[in-house]
Amino acid sequence: MIIVSSSKSKFFSLEKKIKRILSETLKILKKKNSAVSVFLVKDEEIRKLNKQFRRKNKTTNVLSFSETASFPHPELGVPKSAPKLLGEIYLAPDYIGKNKEKVSLLVIHGLLHLFGYTHKGRRDRIEMEKKEQEILQKIQKHVL
Repeated sequence: MIIVSSSKSKFFSLEKKIKRILSETLKILKKKNSAVSVFLVKDEEIRKLNKQFRRKNKTTNVLSFSETASFPHPELGVPKSAPKLLGEIYLAPDYIGKNKEKVSLLVIHGLLHLFGYTHKGRRDRIEMEKKEQEILQKIQKHVL
């Protein structure tokens, strides 16, 4: 289950593309029955989130927040059949556009964070970037 929500109507056109990218990426990663929510937000909104959760008072391109196992989701029904909730990804399309970044790469980047990938150390960064490029190459044929 993939949910994409926009805070501005001008972001609506990205919703379908992001769903396709996430769907294909989850297939590549062999993650069946997974759920992720993506929020397309204004620069000011992502700056506030970045300040609140990372103590960085600046706008950024993408933030990811993993789902905690203890958070109840009664709306999903029976736990055995319910999808595994991965978490939430926040993207700032205006910021991404201003910096000439690729939304597709940042969607993959955000999703990999939900699977535990990081870029804190050099080795972690290299591993994450390699995985991003591998996925991007595979989905370019089908999605982009």
